[in-house]
Amino acid sequence: MQTSPDKSALRRTAARARAQISDKQSVSEQIIDRLIASPPYQQAQTVLWYLDVRHEVRTTWYVQQQLTGALPPALGRRTRKRLAIPYCVDDDLQVFRLDSMDQLQPGAYGILEPKPELRNDPKTQLPVDQFDLIITPGVAFDPQGGRIGHGKGYYDRLLARKGQQTLAIALAFHCQVLDRVPMSAHDVPMDYLVTEDSWMMC
Repeated sequence: MQTSPDKSALRRTAARARAQISDKQSVSEQIIDRLIASPPYQQAQTVLWYLDVRHEVRTTWYVQQQLTGALPPALGRRTRKRLAIPYCVDDDLQVFRLDSMDQLQPGAYGILEPKPELRNDPKTQLPVDQFDLIITPGVAFDPQGGRIGHGKGYYDRLLARKGQQTLAIALAFHCQVLDRVPMSAHDVPMDYLVTEDSWMMC
């Protein structure tokens, strides 16, 4: 699949800006706090999180603390939820219900993924259409719900399987939000976009 030159250029621009953020952890904490204070998150019972890699908004710390109950008071008062993460199998993302970080091990490129012996356990499997929220990473976004990922289409294929009531919520640093990003027919728009200084309904 050939990528639009405009999309490629925007991806490079947003990726460079994101990489230059020096205090990613503290900014990520602002984004996460804004997310979990929101009504959609407060009301959700089943949430699909991503575990951050490279320069993405940091999420792994929150998932880990949610699982262990070690959240600080401001975050720990939130209702405990069923959490799951995606992992890659061939060209698609599968879903794994996560109860402990001990269920994970580093996979390709150091990305945490479920241990192989746990993946076929029925207790760890959840259909994508049963999630209330899918927390979504990306490289560039716009306020209309447009999203540019890394160009492989993994999340678009995952989001295409979500239920009608499932909300796709993107996490981004402010510098990743552009006026408009091009969308292809197979691209799935976001319902909400959360940055360190805004909560946007798309």
